[in-house]
Amino acid sequence: MHLTTVDHAEHFEKRRRAESSRHCGRKQSRYHPRWREVRDATKYERMLSFGVVLPGIRERVERDISQSGLPQSKVLATVVRLMETTCIRAGNTEYARKNHSYGLTTVRNRHVRIHGAK
Repeated sequence: MHLTTVDHAEHFEKRRRAESSRHCGRKQSRYHPRWREVRDATKYERMLSFGVVLPGIRERVERDISQSGLPQSKVLATVVRLMETTCIRAGNTEYARKNHSYGLTTVRNRHVRIHGAK
């Protein structure tokens, strides 16, 4: 791994302390420990709120996925169900373009094989 320091911060307000470039060209950042602590605390607080609404999301997914045809709500429910059951990430087009790594929203026909009737 080739390391290139772009910023060294003693104060946690600067967030990123250093940035490196890995052999595959992806960036990897090191953050100030206090910044990570604050960020992680708010992340876990949001997870508690998400846990409260999750049963309603699951009910909606169940309802939408049972629709006939392929309306948008059924397709989205299928994506949510796949994320929950396979732990695959959502993905985004920029990351897919740069890294040739795909998630559910960026998967291509050539990435999928269907066996059987369903």
